[in-house]
Amino acid sequence: MFNRAKFSVLTTAMFAAIGDGSAGGSFADAVGATVPGAPGAPTVVNGREFSYFFKTEKVRDENNNIIGDGRKHPNVVAVLPVVQVGDIIDKLSYLGEMETLEDGKTQRPTSRAKTAALILETVQDLHYQAGRSQINDFLEKNPAGTFTATNFDLSKLTLEYVASQDRASRGVWSPSEEDMKSFNEDYTMIFVQEVQYDPKRVKVHCEQFSKGYAKIRNDKIALGKMQEFLTVWAGKTQNMEQNFQTYEWLLARSNKYLKADDRNFADAL
Repeated sequence: MFNRAKFSVLTTAMFAAIGDGSAGGSFADAVGATVPGAPGAPTVVNGREFSYFFKTEKVRDENNNIIGDGRKHPNVVAVLPVVQVGDIIDKLSYLGEMETLEDGKTQRPTSRAKTAALILETVQDLHYQAGRSQINDFLEKNPAGTFTATNFDLSKLTLEYVASQDRASRGVWSPSEEDMKSFNEDYTMIFVQEVQYDPKRVKVHCEQFSKGYAKIRNDKIALGKMQEFLTVWAGKTQNMEQNFQTYEWLLARSNKYLKADDRNFADAL
């Protein structure tokens, strides 16, 4: 039967506000940059508009070297049916429901029970992703360390805590080499050609992006400037759609380091 307490926890995660993590600054103001919002929004009852974007294919020679741009599939925008609150309440009430097969003995979950299990498994996967994120953070700070079950911060594995995080910080997605290359190419074009920034410095920016700010994660002044540069790029790019996930990941990562407590190395000496 439907467990209202369980549903209350579920809805806490579903309806949490998502912070945009955007950053401004004097440099961004100086070049007149603005940050666009994420594409896609509810448009009709029982439906939501989804946008699917595609990267430009690369033409390669016989040695697999890129020699030019190929086809770019047009964007696909459509209003698709999405589950509603009432649907979830109804479907969760059948969690654990079984049906008996024709032999009169064998039982199996009903299709309604499978749907309820899918909803629950999807939410529970957030716990797994949050746990993996903690492991990744630990290994990033302690490359030679060993993470064990006792290292988990359980207070940061609740749905309430996960829901309080911006979307890019919830999971373990990170840009692939191709994703980062696409972002850096567009970033370089914007800063060198439009902003007319020093190309050597732009190269340094791209190196920091590619390394996920690993070298400057404890330098909050530098991180703040990198966020300003991201804001400028976001306000000027014509390719936000295909680079949005990478942009969101970079912004969330810099926010994480900016919010981290300063470590007092002197006390350990």
